[in-house]
Amino acid sequence: MKNQIENIKRLSHELTTELLKLHFANDTQIIDKNQTDYITIPLGISFNDMNKIIIENTLKHFNNNQSKTAKSLGIGRVTLYRHIKDYDIKI
Repeated sequence: MKNQIENIKRLSHELTTELLKLHFANDTQIIDKNQTDYITIPLGISFNDMNKIIIENTLKHFNNNQSKTAKSLGIGRVTLYRHIKDYDIKI
């Protein structure tokens, strides 16, 4: 159990770090505000809320195609289905 908690903390930190890098990298570039291929995730929200935002927007991007969404997110379809159910995402 302790190892699982440590792994979750490490993965959470790595994901947060990567998202912040992407956010700040985007801030230094000129972004077409009409482009819909990016989202803004506010700092201070929970990890679950962040995941829900990412999944909802990725589903929207792929017109609710769950196979393409799962592939884009680097997760399996079964994992995506579980997240959709857990986060009460409406399709």
